[in-house]
Amino acid sequence: MKAFITGMGAVTGIGSHVDEIWSNIAQGQHGLRRLEKLDLTHFRTQIGAELPFDPVELGASLLPDLKIKSLIPSTQMVLLATQMALQDAKLETALIDKHRRGGVIGSGLGGIIFAEHGMKKIMSTHPYYKSQGIHPLTVPFVDPNFSTSIISRTWDMLGPQYTVSNACSSSTHALGQALMLIQAGKADVVIAGGTEASIQPMTFAGFDQMRAMSVENDHPERGCRPFSAGRGGFVMGDAAGVLIIESERHMTDRGAEPVAQLCGYGASGGGYHMVKPKPDASDVIASMNNALADAGMDASGIDALNAHGTGTELNDISELNAIAEVFKDKSEPLLLMANKANFGHTLGAAGAIEAIVSIKAMQTGTLPPFINFEADDKLDYSKVHFPTDQAESHRINSVISDSFGFGNNNAS
Repeated sequence: MKAFITGMGAVTGIGSHVDEIWSNIAQGQHGLRRLEKLDLTHFRTQIGAELPFDPVELGASLLPDLKIKSLIPSTQMVLLATQMALQDAKLETALIDKHRRGGVIGSGLGGIIFAEHGMKKIMSTHPYYKSQGIHPLTVPFVDPNFSTSIISRTWDMLGPQYTVSNACSSSTHALGQALMLIQAGKADVVIAGGTEASIQPMTFAGFDQMRAMSVENDHPERGCRPFSAGRGGFVMGDAAGVLIIESERHMTDRGAEPVAQLCGYGASGGGYHMVKPKPDASDVIASMNNALADAGMDASGIDALNAHGTGTELNDISELNAIAEVFKDKSEPLLLMANKANFGHTLGAAGAIEAIVSIKAMQTGTLPPFINFEADDKLDYSKVHFPTDQAESHRINSVISDSFGFGNNNAS
């Protein structure tokens, strides 16, 4: 059974809706800046991609009947993205059998900020721990599944629903799981995507100590530069992205038009290291090949690839080597996108947002530019092509999008 994408919604550090996000990316803009909501005086990294708008204010117009202010940031964002996606799909959930409505949301960290608040309060009572003052909803707020359950209650979804928490590949796995639900006939419509509010003290401090983030504090625009010489790591971003996945029959019956077909899903593990990519990239190669096989497509027929592209040296080397292997028989260079340079690394939400960008590239026939790119003599670019000054026009019919998470868990 075929699965189609009929609607998209997103909020990121570079825009409050899909068209704004895409327009900025196509023009080579970015949303990286010195962070304001945290005091980072004693941190190595002081830049990120915060939302440039108040989600509570946006929620007041998009979801006036929902008390969005009382919810945690990751849930606020994914509710906004879901409402936008449903509107984009022109989908009235009341017309769908509620038992055939599903939801799969990816989030690596869930409500981590609420866990931090609770820890501060309970540790302040040491050595005689007291529970007084801890919010009674701490456990559900921290649980990554909280966002999925709120979506279920808001749109009365009684079909299959669950959360994927698989680090930075979470929402790509969520899209794959949605595809499988449609293919298996378990649902007619699946709300799928991801959300992450990771610019919080403990998470930011952890990555800061790991030395994984860029320290271009005086030049945030140069913060994240995938596959580029002089790159110094990733830049963290807050975001959510949601896609509406429908069965072909359901879409046709209601007279809807697809924005894209979701053709195949591949996953793999590397069993190598907690945070480092596997040097031979065999696990990444397997993920892409599994997706191609699931779609019944040959690598030579793929026009473009949306890279994981974190801007860390180990990832860049591994990923380009994997691309060269998978697409070694392709006669023309593979068109390459790497969007984390524009809106930062949004961890568990990244795959969903990059899927949306991939679809906009297909719809518009536009390949966005790599910003602030400098060629690296240690990298082999012979199998890929990307613009470095301004967007280019290309016919793009098919895209493979990759996400790789800590622990060598991969999804394509």
